[in-house]
Amino acid sequence: MATLRKRLSESAAVAQREAGYGSGPSPLVRRVQSSRKTATVRKTSRNGIGPGWSRLSTKAGSISRPRRVSSLDAISTLRFALLVLVVATAFTLYVGHVHDMQELLANLQREQRENLRLHLKYNRLKGEFDRATGPAIIYERAREMGLQEGIEYGPTIVIE
Repeated sequence: MATLRKRLSESAAVAQREAGYGSGPSPLVRRVQSSRKTATVRKTSRNGIGPGWSRLSTKAGSISRPRRVSSLDAISTLRFALLVLVVATAFTLYVGHVHDMQELLANLQREQRENLRLHLKYNRLKGEFDRATGPAIIYERAREMGLQEGIEYGPTIVIE
């Protein structure tokens, strides 16, 4: 407690010297709260009348707490720029990948339709060929040519 009072009185003396005040009210007015035994510093305006801008910007009676270090303050500007560059590159690669995959899917679907069309054409042509060369058509053409149908097709061939 004594060192805090000493620091406050030293800072008040330095502030008076820098401001050029010889005697009279100090811009920093100390107030020691005896019930809590803590010291608070209250800033007044330059003319000593009313509160200063720093006093108006904070809540009444609040003691300023040390600023908490955020995660952005912990990294340097170069690292942050590098991180932004990496994220932008990754995003660009992702968008390019999605575009390429959509194009690949469209090509695959087009080739699948072509494959189905060719299978259907093959089956149609095979059916026409089978109908043109089926046994019923061949027997009918053979009769038109004058061939007669017999029970035996010919003598049995024996290989010795």
